[in-house]
Amino acid sequence: RHFHGRVLFGEKQQKEPQYLFYHRDRMDEALELMRSCRDRRFRYIRNYEPEKTYAQGIDYMDKMPAMQDWRRLFAEGKLEGGQNNWFARPKPIEELYDTHEDPYELNNLADEPKHAKRLAAMRKAVEDWQIKVGDLGMLPEPVLMERMRPGNKMQTTAKPTAFFIPRADSKTVDVILNSETKGASIAYAIRGKGGDSAWKLYTSRVAVKPDQTLVAKACRLGFKDSAEMQFKP
Repeated sequence: RHFHGRVLFGEKQQKEPQYLFYHRDRMDEALELMRSCRDRRFRYIRNYEPEKTYAQGIDYMDKMPAMQDWRRLFAEGKLEGGQNNWFARPKPIEELYDTHEDPYELNNLADEPKHAKRLAAMRKAVEDWQIKVGDLGMLPEPVLMERMRPGNKMQTTAKPTAFFIPRADSKTVDVILNSETKGASIAYAIRGKGGDSAWKLYTSRVAVKPDQTLVAKACRLGFKDSAEMQFKP
Protein backbone atom coordinates (compact mmCIF):
# COMPACT_ATOMS: atom_id res chain seq x y z
CA ARG A 1 0.00 0.00 0.00
CA HIS A 2 2.94 2.37 0.44
CA PHE A 3 3.70 2.16 -3.29
CA HIS A 4 2.30 4.75 -5.69
CA GLY A 5 0.62 3.23 -8.72
CA ARG A 6 -2.51 1.75 -10.23
CA VAL A 7 -3.77 -1.53 -11.67
CA LEU A 8 -2.98 -1.54 -15.40
CA PHE A 9 -4.56 -4.80 -16.56
CA GLY A 10 -7.23 -7.33 -15.65
CA GLU A 11 -10.67 -7.15 -14.12
CA LYS A 12 -9.60 -4.53 -11.56
CA GLN A 13 -7.95 -2.26 -14.13
CA GLN A 14 -8.14 1.35 -13.00
CA LYS A 15 -8.98 4.42 -15.06
CA GLU A 16 -6.16 6.09 -16.94
CA PRO A 17 -5.08 9.28 -15.12
CA GLN A 18 -4.97 12.65 -16.80
CA TYR A 19 -1.19 12.85 -16.36
CA LEU A 20 1.78 10.60 -15.76
CA PHE A 21 4.52 12.07 -13.56
CA TYR A 22 8.30 11.83 -13.76
CA HIS A 23 11.31 12.92 -11.74
CA ARG A 24 15.06 13.11 -12.01
CA ASP A 25 17.32 13.51 -8.98
CA ARG A 26 20.65 11.69 -8.78
CA MET A 27 22.48 10.15 -11.72
CA ASP A 28 25.44 8.29 -10.22
CA GLU A 29 27.68 11.05 -8.84
CA ALA A 30 25.78 13.92 -10.53
CA LEU A 31 22.90 15.70 -8.81
CA GLU A 32 19.89 17.09 -10.68
CA LEU A 33 16.40 18.26 -9.78
CA MET A 34 13.75 17.96 -12.50
CA ARG A 35 10.01 17.22 -12.29
CA SER A 36 7.73 16.46 -15.20
CA CYS A 37 4.30 15.36 -16.28
CA ARG A 38 2.70 14.46 -19.59
CA ASP A 39 -0.60 13.56 -21.11
CA ARG A 40 -1.04 11.70 -24.39
CA ARG A 41 0.28 14.66 -26.36
CA PHE A 42 2.10 17.31 -24.32
CA ARG A 43 5.04 17.00 -21.94
CA TYR A 44 5.90 19.57 -19.27
CA ILE A 45 9.28 19.78 -17.49
CA ARG A 46 10.29 21.96 -14.53
CA ASN A 47 14.02 22.48 -14.04
CA TYR A 48 14.71 23.47 -10.43
CA GLU A 49 18.45 23.83 -11.11
CA PRO A 50 18.59 25.60 -14.49
CA GLU A 51 22.18 26.65 -13.89
CA LYS A 52 23.22 23.03 -14.39
CA THR A 53 23.59 21.80 -17.96
CA TYR A 54 21.88 18.58 -19.03
CA ALA A 55 25.41 17.44 -19.96
CA GLN A 56 26.81 17.11 -16.45
CA GLY A 57 29.85 14.90 -16.33
CA ILE A 58 29.32 11.31 -15.21
CA ASP A 59 32.45 9.17 -15.12
CA TYR A 60 30.91 6.02 -16.59
CA MET A 61 28.98 7.88 -19.29
CA ASP A 62 32.03 9.90 -20.32
CA LYS A 63 33.96 6.70 -21.06
CA MET A 64 31.57 5.92 -23.93
CA PRO A 65 33.06 6.70 -27.39
CA ALA A 66 29.82 8.28 -28.65
CA MET A 67 29.73 10.66 -25.66
CA GLN A 68 33.37 11.57 -26.13
CA ASP A 69 32.70 12.42 -29.79
CA TRP A 70 29.62 14.44 -28.85
CA ARG A 71 31.56 16.51 -26.33
CA ARG A 72 34.44 16.99 -28.76
CA LEU A 73 32.17 18.20 -31.56
CA PHE A 74 30.48 20.62 -29.16
CA ALA A 75 33.84 22.01 -28.03
CA GLU A 76 34.84 22.47 -31.69
CA GLY A 77 31.59 24.29 -32.48
CA LYS A 78 30.54 21.69 -35.04
CA LEU A 79 27.07 20.82 -33.66
CA GLU A 80 23.94 22.18 -35.30
CA GLY A 81 20.40 22.92 -34.12
CA GLY A 82 19.03 20.42 -31.65
CA GLN A 83 22.41 18.73 -31.36
CA ASN A 84 23.41 21.64 -29.12
CA ASN A 85 20.36 21.50 -26.82
CA TRP A 86 21.87 19.02 -24.41
CA PHE A 87 24.72 21.42 -23.60
CA ALA A 88 22.45 24.41 -22.90
CA ARG A 89 23.54 26.57 -19.96
CA PRO A 90 21.37 27.74 -18.37
CA LYS A 91 18.55 25.33 -19.07
CA PRO A 92 15.03 26.73 -19.45
CA ILE A 93 13.21 26.91 -16.11
CA GLU A 94 10.18 25.37 -17.80
CA GLU A 95 9.80 23.26 -20.93
CA LEU A 96 6.70 22.27 -22.88
CA TYR A 97 6.68 19.98 -25.90
CA ASP A 98 4.07 18.80 -28.37
CA THR A 99 5.17 15.19 -28.70
CA HIS A 100 2.94 14.60 -31.74
CA GLU A 101 4.47 17.38 -33.78
CA ASP A 102 7.88 17.30 -32.08
CA PRO A 103 8.61 13.71 -30.92
CA TYR A 104 12.28 14.47 -30.17
CA GLU A 105 11.31 17.43 -27.93
CA LEU A 106 13.48 20.03 -29.64
CA ASN A 107 11.03 22.96 -29.86
CA ASN A 108 10.23 24.37 -26.41
CA LEU A 109 6.73 25.93 -26.42
CA ALA A 110 6.79 27.21 -22.82
CA ASP A 111 7.16 30.86 -23.81
CA GLU A 112 4.48 30.86 -26.50
CA PRO A 113 1.35 32.79 -25.38
CA LYS A 114 -1.05 30.37 -27.07
CA HIS A 115 0.18 27.60 -24.75
CA ALA A 116 0.09 29.68 -21.54
CA LYS A 117 -3.10 28.07 -20.23
CA ARG A 118 -1.81 24.54 -20.83
CA LEU A 119 1.54 25.44 -19.26
CA ALA A 120 -0.16 26.75 -16.11
CA ALA A 121 -2.39 23.67 -15.81
CA MET A 122 0.52 21.25 -16.14
CA ARG A 123 2.67 23.28 -13.76
CA LYS A 124 -0.08 23.10 -11.14
CA ALA A 125 -0.53 19.36 -11.74
CA VAL A 126 3.17 18.76 -10.99
CA GLU A 127 3.09 20.92 -7.87
CA ASP A 128 -0.07 19.19 -6.60
CA TRP A 129 1.55 15.79 -7.24
CA GLN A 130 4.68 16.81 -5.32
CA ILE A 131 2.56 17.73 -2.30
CA LYS A 132 0.47 14.57 -2.59
CA VAL A 133 3.44 12.16 -2.63
CA GLY A 134 5.61 14.18 -0.24
CA ASP A 135 8.42 14.92 -2.69
CA LEU A 136 11.57 14.14 -0.68
CA GLY A 137 13.74 15.24 -3.60
CA MET A 138 13.10 18.81 -2.52
CA LEU A 139 15.15 18.21 0.63
CA PRO A 140 18.93 18.79 0.52
CA GLU A 141 20.64 15.42 0.32
CA PRO A 142 22.43 15.71 3.72
CA VAL A 143 19.05 16.38 5.38
CA LEU A 144 17.49 13.43 3.58
CA MET A 145 20.37 11.15 4.60
CA GLU A 146 19.96 12.19 8.25
CA ARG A 147 16.28 11.22 8.04
CA MET A 148 17.22 7.86 6.54
CA ARG A 149 20.11 7.19 8.92
CA PRO A 150 19.82 9.30 12.09
CA GLY A 151 23.26 9.94 13.51
CA ASN A 152 24.70 8.14 10.46
CA LYS A 153 23.59 4.82 11.95
CA MET A 154 21.72 2.29 9.84
CA GLN A 155 18.27 1.50 11.19
CA THR A 156 17.16 -2.09 11.78
CA THR A 157 13.98 -3.54 10.28
CA ALA A 158 11.39 -4.49 12.88
CA LYS A 159 11.29 -8.20 13.71
CA PRO A 160 8.25 -9.95 12.20
CA THR A 161 5.23 -10.58 14.37
CA ALA A 162 2.94 -13.55 13.78
CA PHE A 163 -0.77 -14.26 14.00
CA PHE A 164 -1.74 -17.94 14.21
CA ILE A 165 -4.87 -19.60 12.85
CA PRO A 166 -5.23 -23.29 13.81
CA ARG A 167 -6.97 -25.51 11.28
CA ALA A 168 -10.00 -27.31 12.67
CA ASP A 169 -9.42 -30.48 10.66
CA SER A 170 -5.71 -30.98 11.44
CA LYS A 171 -2.80 -29.92 13.64
CA THR A 172 -1.49 -27.63 10.86
CA VAL A 173 -1.40 -23.93 11.72
CA ASP A 174 -1.69 -21.08 9.24
CA VAL A 175 0.67 -18.21 10.08
CA ILE A 176 0.18 -14.59 9.04
CA LEU A 177 3.33 -12.44 9.27
CA ASN A 178 3.80 -8.69 9.56
CA SER A 179 6.57 -6.15 10.17
CA GLU A 180 5.96 -2.73 11.67
CA THR A 181 8.64 -1.21 9.42
CA LYS A 182 6.85 0.51 6.56
CA GLY A 183 7.97 -0.85 3.20
CA ALA A 184 9.61 -3.97 4.64
CA SER A 185 9.55 -7.36 2.95
CA ILE A 186 9.50 -10.62 4.90
CA ALA A 187 11.54 -13.70 4.02
CA TYR A 188 10.71 -17.08 5.50
CA ALA A 189 11.80 -20.70 5.41
CA ILE A 190 10.13 -23.92 6.53
CA ARG A 191 12.52 -26.29 8.27
CA GLY A 192 12.01 -29.83 9.49
CA LYS A 193 10.25 -32.85 8.02
CA GLY A 194 8.99 -32.09 4.51
CA GLY A 195 10.21 -28.51 4.75
CA ASP A 196 12.31 -26.43 2.37
CA SER A 197 15.32 -24.67 3.88
CA ALA A 198 15.46 -22.12 1.03
CA TRP A 199 14.32 -18.59 1.87
CA LYS A 200 11.14 -17.44 0.14
CA LEU A 201 9.36 -14.10 -0.16
CA TYR A 202 6.30 -13.94 2.09
CA THR A 203 3.15 -12.98 0.15
CA SER A 204 0.34 -14.78 1.98
CA ARG A 205 -0.33 -16.99 5.01
CA VAL A 206 2.02 -19.94 5.47
CA ALA A 207 0.95 -23.44 6.54
CA VAL A 208 3.18 -24.96 9.24
CA LYS A 209 2.85 -28.61 10.29
CA PRO A 210 3.57 -29.94 13.82
CA ASP A 211 6.97 -31.36 12.84
CA GLN A 212 8.09 -28.17 11.11
CA THR A 213 9.56 -24.84 12.21
CA LEU A 214 8.83 -21.53 10.53
CA VAL A 215 11.77 -19.11 10.46
CA ALA A 216 11.21 -15.53 9.30
CA LYS A 217 13.01 -12.20 9.17
CA ALA A 218 12.11 -8.77 7.79
CA CYS A 219 14.29 -6.68 5.51
CA ARG A 220 14.18 -3.32 3.80
CA LEU A 221 16.63 -1.67 1.42
CA GLY A 222 18.87 0.70 3.39
CA PHE A 223 18.05 -1.03 6.72
CA LYS A 224 19.71 -3.89 8.56
CA ASP A 225 17.79 -7.17 8.48
CA SER A 226 15.70 -7.89 11.54
CA ALA A 227 16.42 -10.63 14.03
CA GLU A 228 14.93 -14.00 13.12
CA MET A 229 11.57 -15.10 14.46
CA GLN A 230 10.85 -18.82 14.91
CA PHE A 231 7.53 -20.59 15.34
CA LYS A 232 6.80 -24.27 15.88
CA PRO A 233 3.19 -25.53 16.38
